[in-house]
Amino acid sequence: MDNLKNIIEAIVFASGKGIKREELMAKLPELTDKKLDEIISELKGKFSKENGSGIIFFTYGDKLTFSSNDNYGEAVTTVLTPLKERELSRSLLEVLSLVAYKQPITRLEIEDIRGVNSDYAITMLSKTNLINVVGRKDAPGRPMLFGTTEDFLVKFELDNLAELPSRKTIMDRIQIIEFDKQRNQMLFAEVAADVAENFDEPYEEKYPTVEIED
Repeated sequence: MDNLKNIIEAIVFASGKGIKREELMAKLPELTDKKLDEIISELKGKFSKENGSGIIFFTYGDKLTFSSNDNYGEAVTTVLTPLKERELSRSLLEVLSLVAYKQPITRLEIEDIRGVNSDYAITMLSKTNLINVVGRKDAPGRPMLFGTTEDFLVKFELDNLAELPSRKTIMDRIQIIEFDKQRNQMLFAEVAADVAENFDEPYEEKYPTVEIED
C-alpha cells in the first residue's frame, strides 16, 4: 500500500497539471477505487495547510494534483517573478539592444531587423518598464515608437543614453575577465554587439519625442 501511495504521489507530482483517476486506474492494474480513495485521503493529510506543508495535495473534478501553499505565496512570487530578479533571456536582450541603439523605433522596424515576430519580447520589456512608448511615427497607421526608460539606465548602470558603448567598446568589454563586476552591462553588450554594426558612435539625442495623442 505504501509503495503504491508513493508511486501515485510521484505520478501526480510529475504530471504537473494533474491527472485523472481513470488514467491512474487504467495504468495501475492493482489500483482499485477503494485503494485510491484511501491513498487520496492519506496524501491530503500529508500535504495540507494544517500541517504547514509547502505544497498541498487536492482533488478537483476527477483529477488529482499538487499546488503550492498560498500561505507562502508572497515568498514564492518574490523568488519566481520573471525578469525582475533574473537574467534577461537572449531574445529579450536582442530586442532591448535594438531599442536602445535605434530609438525611437517601431515594432515592425525591430522585426525587419530580427526577421522574427517580436511581440512577446516587446510586451515583456514593457511590463518590466525597460522600454515604453515614447510617441508615434508620422507614417501610415501612426505606429507606436519605443524607447528605453530610466529603469533601463538603472538596470545597466548608465547615467544617461550617451554612455551606451560604441561597437568597439562593446567588443573590448566582451574580453573583460571580471564579468561579475559589470554583469548587467556585459549581458547587454554581448547581444548589442550583434545588432549595433551601424552604430559605431555612442547614442546621441537626435530624435524629438512625439507627443502621443489620446
